[in-house]
Amino acid sequence: MDAGKIPTTIFGADSANWLAEKGINSHEDLVKRVRDTFTPTKDTFERMAEQAWSVCDCYTNYQITAPMPEYLFGDSFGYDMQKDIGKHMSDYYAGRMSSDELDQYFHACCTEMRKYQAQCHRSSGNADEDNRKIISQVYEIFAKENARIIIISALR
Repeated sequence: MDAGKIPTTIFGADSANWLAEKGINSHEDLVKRVRDTFTPTKDTFERMAEQAWSVCDCYTNYQITAPMPEYLFGDSFGYDMQKDIGKHMSDYYAGRMSSDELDQYFHACCTEMRKYQAQCHRSSGNADEDNRKIISQVYEIFAKENARIIIISALR
């Protein structure tokens, strides 16, 4: 077989027989077969852009594999968050934190719990029902810590 004016051997001495078995009898057939079956690979920039998009897609690609737990603060992450909320509430009642800062902290707690549940594949992060559950349970923790601090201060 020749490519243009240069004789070419593709797979050695048996290449003509091998190509004939595949239904390729001429150079044009070979070029047509390669052209029809060739799929270009993505260049480096395309691969990098694809990875960056999947990383920055804000949890929408996460498959939900487990249901949301009844109580969101039942694991170590939730326990640590409860302790941190207690510290912030103590700071608030001691006057070391303003109402605006406490409000921002409440929003940060809800956001972190939403991210955590999405990373555990329990929520997509966008489901309204899941977000309501997160907000209500975070609010309950704030209320419990509030009541605990008031009781402790009354006993002193």
